[in-house]
Amino acid sequence: MVMRERKGTIDGYEWRCRTKGGENPHDVCKSIRKGTWFSKSHLSVCDILILTRHFFGKSMNEFAVKDVRVNKNTVVDWYMFCREVCMAAILKESEPLGGEGKIVEIDESMFGKMKYGKGKPVNGQWVFGVERNSNKCFFRVVPNRTKEELLSVIKEWVVPGSVIISDCWRAYNCLSHEGYQHLRVNHSLTFKDPETGAHTNSIEGTWSAIKRSLRNHAAHVEGQFDHYLAEYMWRRRRGHSLDVGLMFFENFSVRSPHCTLPWRKTFLRKHQSFCGVMDFPPPVAEKSYNNIINKLQLCSKEVAEASMQSAALEEVTLTNSSDIIISGDGTWKTRGYSSRVGVCAVIGDKTGKCIDAEVMSSFCKGYDSWKRRKGSPAYKKWKILHVKECLKNKKK
Repeated sequence: MVMRERKGTIDGYEWRCRTKGGENPHDVCKSIRKGTWFSKSHLSVCDILILTRHFFGKSMNEFAVKDVRVNKNTVVDWYMFCREVCMAAILKESEPLGGEGKIVEIDESMFGKMKYGKGKPVNGQWVFGVERNSNKCFFRVVPNRTKEELLSVIKEWVVPGSVIISDCWRAYNCLSHEGYQHLRVNHSLTFKDPETGAHTNSIEGTWSAIKRSLRNHAAHVEGQFDHYLAEYMWRRRRGHSLDVGLMFFENFSVRSPHCTLPWRKTFLRKHQSFCGVMDFPPPVAEKSYNNIINKLQLCSKEVAEASMQSAALEEVTLTNSSDIIISGDGTWKTRGYSSRVGVCAVIGDKTGKCIDAEVMSSFCKGYDSWKRRKGSPAYKKWKILHVKECLKNKKK
């Protein structure tokens, strides 16, 4: 089975298995998406990757809509699918918290608001636990705050022997008899117990962070809040790792049961560069790939030029003169004379900002395109006209 270019398909390629003669002659074509989590989407692979990158980059829906040029509902649906991936990953990775001598803070918080400012608020009671000095946490929805309900959750998620810190809610009074060391904080009097030093600052801070992250989302609607909370927990566990994109794609491949093992390995391997440099490997069609790269280069150039113009005007304003003081320096990509790419920048004295930059290159693209015809009459004619422009490569 080989991959071939196919016009009329959304990705521009397809798998084809063709066998003539023998016991089983056949000619079968299959989508390159078969066996992957791309298969159930009508978006192009390129758009899927960009939308996914927007999700774990925390881009607003409106920005993703303008960037990918798709319907808002499409972005909302894809973001929700990504949150399902987060939820599946959290459930798979969940493990009890605490242990001998380890501190676990527990607390509940009410989430909910009125739709359009009218009607009955949609409220949900959630119990949440955080282990100190780690990124481990758990959440569980409970229908009420009764002793039986909360105790069952605590027994499931907190290892006996742990030090549990909570508020003075009476449902927690039995924890000392269940194999836990229980410390209380009376928030109506103080935020920290003066005798034991117990406090729940970690959990209170976590609730504040969650509510801030959900402030711009309609996450309080029943059936959605757990997805947003799972997303928060997934991000919390990953911290500020530079490989968060790769981690997400690993969870993606595990989330899709129809994604076979060979495809998983290929998918993850192909997307390591995507997570690092925001690039797009095959099976994106070559024409689409080139269009994307050209747009990115054009946008980068326009942003850089606008930034340098603004810096130059700021330098003139601060100097109060068109005669400004600058400093310049350059560097090559690698050390030594063999480096082919470098950059030279001019820095303003007052602002310390770059007001001009130039990419330097000793690599001749013209020679690279002609080298296969080296020695031909056409090459000799081209070299005579080109040698004055290309001093770096004239000896080649």
